[in-house]
Amino acid sequence: MEKNKAQNNTQSQIKNLTGTLFFALLVIFHPPILEAQSGGQSLFGNSKSKWGQKSQAKEGSRWTLQDWLAQKQKNNLMDQWLLMNSPSPFEFYLSGASNSYAFQKNLETKESYISNSGSLGAYAQSFGLTGDYENNIQENYNDVTGLLNLRILGSSLQTTSITLHVGQRTKQYLEAGQKESVRNLVGQLSLQAYFTKYFGLQGSYRHFFPADHATLGQVSGTRIESGIFIDFSALRIFGSWSDELQINQATTGLKTRYKRQGLKSGIVIFF
Repeated sequence: MEKNKAQNNTQSQIKNLTGTLFFALLVIFHPPILEAQSGGQSLFGNSKSKWGQKSQAKEGSRWTLQDWLAQKQKNNLMDQWLLMNSPSPFEFYLSGASNSYAFQKNLETKESYISNSGSLGAYAQSFGLTGDYENNIQENYNDVTGLLNLRILGSSLQTTSITLHVGQRTKQYLEAGQKESVRNLVGQLSLQAYFTKYFGLQGSYRHFFPADHATLGQVSGTRIESGIFIDFSALRIFGSWSDELQINQATTGLKTRYKRQGLKSGIVIFF
């Protein structure tokens, strides 16, 4: 009898343990069942397992090699689009003009002359080079000027801008049948202002630093220009008033003043 009683106690303990394990498994893996039996409240407080929520949060912030490759390809496509749609940093222009002016030496009678001039320029963003040429057959001289440019305000040749220039002017004369040449260092400040998308004002001040010449003496001078322009896409038509003063000072101290005032008109092509 005692042996049968011990066996019954052992079987009863095994059944209780089995029932407890089964209940624990239900709690862990099937909280919705318990939730339905407990009026909508699971033992973990939510209808979803917090373990599942934590796993989903990690999945949402997970970084993969596939994501990196996709982002890299997207960046490459954006760079290509910007390269194709961004303006070129290089700019060029070519201009030609006719100058009609009055010339006066000291206080002598004024005389009228006409000369032609041209200019070629190239820019890489804010830095540029300019070459100017003026051929004056009537006064028997020509000017060749080379300038290094720095645009301190403005992003292109066809926008409001302020530009500094420095360079050299070489002027060749035909004096008493003798060809003379004088070289001056040049400093210039240029201003361009758009009032509308197609119309604006432009002006410049150029200073010729003194240069010594055996025949002409010390040569210096200034040139002021101001005028208006109208842009038609890459074509510009302009007109300006110019005032140029050249002073030749001999070794004796005698100064000779050459005054040129007049109108300048021409076109500029940007490309």
